[in-house]
Amino acid sequence: IIHQLQHCVQHFMPELMDYFEVIRVVYAREAFRQSGRVEEAVQPQLNVVVEGVTETLTMAWKVEAMKQALSTFYGDAASWKNVMSVGDSLDELDALTEVAFLHENAKSRKTGQEKKLRCKAVKLKQEPTLQEMIVEGAIVKTFVSALVNFDGDKEVYLELKPTMCDGLRLDAMDVGTWRTSYEEIGDAFSEALSDPEDCLTAEISLELAQVVFGQRLSSLKQTGTAHGTSSASDESVASQ
Repeated sequence: IIHQLQHCVQHFMPELMDYFEVIRVVYAREAFRQSGRVEEAVQPQLNVVVEGVTETLTMAWKVEAMKQALSTFYGDAASWKNVMSVGDSLDELDALTEVAFLHENAKSRKTGQEKKLRCKAVKLKQEPTLQEMIVEGAIVKTFVSALVNFDGDKEVYLELKPTMCDGLRLDAMDVGTWRTSYEEIGDAFSEALSDPEDCLTAEISLELAQVVFGQRLSSLKQTGTAHGTSSASDESVASQ
C-alpha cells in the first residue's frame, strides 16, 4: 500500500523514495486503530482518556504511534535513552512528553535509580509557507547535533518573525545581526542549548534567515557546479 506521504514523494521527489527502505514511517491514526480503538480513530474532534489523562484525539493517535515506534526501536530489554520530536503542532510535543513521562526505564545496577531518559522536542510554526518550511529545516539542521547530545530534557520553540531589528534572539540572549553566517547561527544555538533551563525560545527574522541560508544555498550550488552537477539538482538537495 502506498500511503499519502509516499505518494507525494513518488510524484514530486522520486529520487527520495529509496529512503523509505531505511526510515520507518508510522501513521498515527493507523497505529491508534491497530490498538483496537477503531471508532475513535475516525473522529478527530473528540477528547479521550488515556491512562487517566484527558487528551485530544489527534494527540492520543500520536501518543500511540510514538509508543509503538520507540518500543520497536529500543526493544523490550533495552532502556529508552534519547528521544526527540520535531513538529508544527503542540500535539507532537505534548505526546512525546507524555510518552516519556509514562514510560518506566529499568533501574541501574550501580545506583538503583531508574535509568535516565532524555526527552527533546522542537516546536515549529503551524501551517508554514514552503519558503518558511525550507528555512526552518535549515535552522534545525544547525543545532540538531547539539540538541541530540544535550544530557537532559529540552523544549525548543522556533519562531520566524517577518521583521526584527535584532535578527536573532535566543530567550533573553540578544545575539544580534552579527551572527550572519550559517555556522555562527549554529554556534549561537549550541551555546544557548547548553543552558540548564528546560525551554528555549528562538526568534529569528525571516529576512536574516533568508540572507544567511540564501548564502548557504548559493555556496552549495557553486560547489555542486564545480563538481559537474546541475544547479537545479543542488537546489533540490539543499532544500531537502
